[in-house]
This record gives sequence, structure tokens and C-alpha cells, in this order.
Amino acid sequence: MIDETNFDSALDDALAQEKPFVPPTPQSASTEPVEDDYEPLVINNVKFPRGAAARIRAMAPDEFKTWVADRQKAYIDPIYLSGILGMDLQEDPQRALFANLITLRGPQVPWSELDTIHRKMLLWSRGTCKTTSVRCLEVEIILNYPNARLCFLTGSDELGKAQLRALKLLFEEPTERFEYLFPEFTLKSVWNKKTSQWEDKRVEMGNSQRFSVPARSNTVLAESTFQISTAKKVKAGSHFDFIFIDDLVNETNYQNAAVLERCYQNYIDLVPELDPSGYIVMTGTRYSHDDAYGRILEKATTGEVNLWSFSIRDCYSRGKCINCHHSDVFHDASVNVLQPPCMCGCPGFRSDGIPGVIFPQVRLKDGRLLGFTLEWLAQQRAEMGDAKFSNQYLNQAVAASQQQFTEQMIHTQTIFDAKQLPPWQTETFIVGDLAYTPEETTDSKKRDETVFWVFKRYHGALWVYDGDSGRWGANDLVTHILTAIKKHRPTAFFLEKNAAADALMNQIIARAPEFMISKIPIQWIPQGNVKDQKFVRIAGIAPVLVGKRLWLSASMPGYEKLKQQLLQFPRARHDDYADTLGLCVECPTGWASEAVPLAAVETSLDWLRRLNPAAPVEPNYEDSGAGSGLCAGPAGSETAGWK
Repeated sequence: MIDETNFDSALDDALAQEKPFVPPTPQSASTEPVEDDYEPLVINNVKFPRGAAARIRAMAPDEFKTWVADRQKAYIDPIYLSGILGMDLQEDPQRALFANLITLRGPQVPWSELDTIHRKMLLWSRGTCKTTSVRCLEVEIILNYPNARLCFLTGSDELGKAQLRALKLLFEEPTERFEYLFPEFTLKSVWNKKTSQWEDKRVEMGNSQRFSVPARSNTVLAESTFQISTAKKVKAGSHFDFIFIDDLVNETNYQNAAVLERCYQNYIDLVPELDPSGYIVMTGTRYSHDDAYGRILEKATTGEVNLWSFSIRDCYSRGKCINCHHSDVFHDASVNVLQPPCMCGCPGFRSDGIPGVIFPQVRLKDGRLLGFTLEWLAQQRAEMGDAKFSNQYLNQAVAASQQQFTEQMIHTQTIFDAKQLPPWQTETFIVGDLAYTPEETTDSKKRDETVFWVFKRYHGALWVYDGDSGRWGANDLVTHILTAIKKHRPTAFFLEKNAAADALMNQIIARAPEFMISKIPIQWIPQGNVKDQKFVRIAGIAPVLVGKRLWLSASMPGYEKLKQQLLQFPRARHDDYADTLGLCVECPTGWASEAVPLAAVETSLDWLRRLNPAAPVEPNYEDSGAGSGLCAGPAGSETAGWK
């Protein structure tokens, strides 16, 4: 067996002995009898076809050394491999794109040791060659691990078949350079009965659903080298080492809620088929907060799932770094927002001040243009409109022109220091939005939670400082309501009236003695029948925030979820936290009729200062600077001690 990594030592030994160099004699990888005593050429545990083996054995030393070196580079350098495959990938930005996926280190490194994070999501702008890059990575994985099992999931059967066909053609109809370097993946030795000779031929490797490369040696595996998966073809019992999910959400399905739900369910159904040491690579472009990408991002943000690494990029660039001269895209802002480190190890990104694009336009050999210019992107925005341009090129589910809440708006009205909250004795209210979710519903349909916000009315403003939320059954709901009443002693607890209101009230009255509560301050708010009432209610929060009549505590439970829902409005997947905040504004607490003080809000220390005002300092008062108003001159001086 030839070990490519030990080639140099074999060559050095031959040169030291001043003998003609002969490539290392291969060893048979099989104990089965071979006709005419043929000993197969085996490299990296892969048996080579006979004709290719003869060609390799006949190579001159320099050619063989170059052949080995080029194979080694193709194993670990996807940009180099893309050139061999006839692809048009570029150093900038595709080198950075590959760095956010799976970095291969050669066949000798088990795939389980390639990375500690086995879930990768890459959401980059349209037109950055994501799909082509993924195809190149799939070829690279197959070259490194011929027995690996790859599965591909996309938004429709037709898209999946098209991607499988494109990948299969790279092996069935390879470039001359690819077949020269990797004949074991494109050719198969076939016995010609007419000539009684072995011939290397290209063979059909599969069908529109799956294919296996000739280099695969493990015949026990039921799964093919590569196969597509759709809703009709996900079968229990399958096992995969790499699952690729590309364009699960696209321009043909993002506007259909039922289709988005089905796409997400396809992903959920496929996850159990991944082996424990395997990887999931998900690539695409954002279209909706309700899509599969949005759901995974939400779970990672809220801490429910923290198994993923994310790379999200729009079509623009902040320019090049003056430290390393690499583009903005090569710097990882997830590590350090202020000075993102570069792949090259520079101390951090410092822009040259020249804005640009993520994929600088290049002209290919055939004359085609690939990439962007600022002028071309401006033209695309004008033709597509802000909404569609934001989806496909900015990775934003909501266009800036449609976004009603901004980070600055929310942060301006957020309190980060509890000392800034109103005094504890100020009148307190609670408002709740009840959600009744049957226990038998699936997780994907459990979209609403019961949410309580606790707030005070003070100086003509509402101060939201505490909350509670969850998906509770009837008994747990009563427990949480009574616990909130006992803890905060509100003037009123507002709940929106629905068909279950009377039954819930009876349950609360029945259990109130357990919590030592004699007075139940619940007030039922009648449900309105106005069209788009929830939309109007949430939209009404914005002017109250801008008018500084609503304050939010950053330390209260549910603050991050509330902020996310406001930022995603009006296309948020969940809106229960935001809707309940809208109820706070609408409830009859009298805040709107209360005058707002013109002066700054008085703190608890201000009234003490008014009661005990300090006397004005005399102009000629001698003070040596002790800081307390006392004279503290040197010992023995006239100013020492009390005057």
C-alpha cells in the first residue's frame, strides 16, 4: 500500500543509494484471488483501476511527486479543488465562506475530530456562490472519506434532483485534470470479453435519487455515497455522516406558511438520521422569521439550543483592513465586535474607510462577470424593491423601511439600573395574555405562551419591571396568577376575557385561601372585534416608547424575547410578549391623563436635600481642601482644628 505522506522518505532513500527510483511496491488490499496474479494499487485504502494503476506506476519520479503533492493540496484546499473541478470560485470571498463550514485536514484525520461544533449555518447574500461552494465541499469530503454517507435536503424534489445531478456529473463526466489526479473516483476496471483485456471506463454511478462513487470500499453500508431526502423519502433506519441543507427556504415557498411548516418538519424528521459524530451544514438566505433558519436562530438566541455556529452576511463590506489588507468578510465579528480578528491572525479589523461589497466583481475567462458592484446593487434594490432586496441581499426578514421598532428605540427606553425604577410603594398593575394550548399539539404548533407583565404607573409613564410566562395547564395557570397577586399586591390584574374566563375565575376563587388572598383584584377586559386588532395594538407601542411614556427593565424575565418580537414586527413568528406589552398600554390605568413632570424625574435623595439644604459657602471661607468643609491646616498652624 502506498502512503502518500511517506513518499518523500522513499525518494530520499533511493537517491542516497544512487539507484534508479522505483515507486513503492503496492500491497494488495484484498485476500481474494486475482486473475493473472495481478496485485492492485492501493492508496489510502482505495483500490485503483488497473489502467490508472499502470499509468501511475510508470510515472517518472518528478511527475509522481507532483501528482502526490497536487492530490494532497486538493484534499485540504477547497479553492484549489474548485479549479480542478472547473468551478469559478474566488479567493475573496469564497475562502472566507469555506472557513465558516467544515475545514478538512486530509484522509488521515477522522471526520469526528475536524471540529468541536457539528452544526454549521451559513446565511450569506444571494449571489455569493453558496450552492457551488457547498458542492465543492461535498466533493472534498468524498475524496477524503470515500465511505462517507452524505444526505442532501432542499426546498423541493426538483431542486434536490438538480443538485444531485450536478454533483454526480463531476464524477461521471469529470474534467481531464480531476480524472488525472483521482482516477479511482471516476473510473472502474471492466473486463472486455471481445479483447480479453481489462479496460478503465466511466460508468453510471446511480440515478436521480442517489449515487455511489467507484472508490467506495465498504459494501456493508446500505446508504449511498450521496442521496437526496424529501418529505416522501426520509426513512427511519437510515444513517448519515454529513447532512447538507441548502435553500430549504427560497423564493418559491417563503410566502406559504404551510410550506414553511412542512420544510421545517422535514428538517426535524431528518435530524435523527445523523450519526453522533456527523455534521449538519445548512446554507441559504433569510426570507421570513417563521422559516427554518429563523426557528433555529431563535432557539440558539434564547439558549434552548446552543449547538450551532452561525455566519450571517449581507452583500456589503466595510472595506479592507489596514492591518492585513484582507476584506471585511475575512474578519469574525462574533469573536470581537469592535475589532474582529482575521483568519490570518491580524490584531483586528480596522477599516480603510472605503465601503465595498462582499463579493468584488471579477471577469471570468469566458467573459462572464461574477460578483457585485455598489452601482449594480443599487440598481437591484430599485428594481426589486426594499422588501425583496432585504430578503435576498441583506438577509433581513423585514426591510428597514418596514421596521417599526429599532434597537436604538428600545435601548433608549430600557433601564439597566434597578435604582432608576419607581419607588416600591408606587401603584402596581399586572396584565396577562392567556394562551390555551392543547397538550396534544406538536411542538411546532405551540407558538403562544401565557405572558404576564408587572408594571407601575409613575409620573405619567408605565414602568414594566417584572414578568412571568409559560405554557401552563389550567391548574398551573391558577397557581401562577395567585403567586403573582401575592408577590406584587397589584391594584388591578387585567386579563382579556374569553370563553374560559368564568371557569378560570371560579378556580382562582377556590384556591385563593391557599395563598392567603382575600381580595382578588382581577379585572376582565372585553375582547375587541376590530380587524387586525393585534397588529394595531403592537404598533401602538412605538409612539409611547418614542414619547418616553414607557420604560422597560433589562433585568426582567422575558426582556430578550420581548425585544426580539418587537424588532421582528410585523413579521415576527411569535408576538405574545409584544402583544401583552400592547395590552399594558391599552389597559385603563390612567397613565395617559397623568401629567408628565417637566423637570427631571426626582430620585429618593432629592426630597432629603430639599429638607436639609446646605448653607452657601462664604467667599472668604478658608478651606485647605480636606473635602469635608473643615479647615485642616498643618499641626500647630492657625488653621489647624476647629475655628
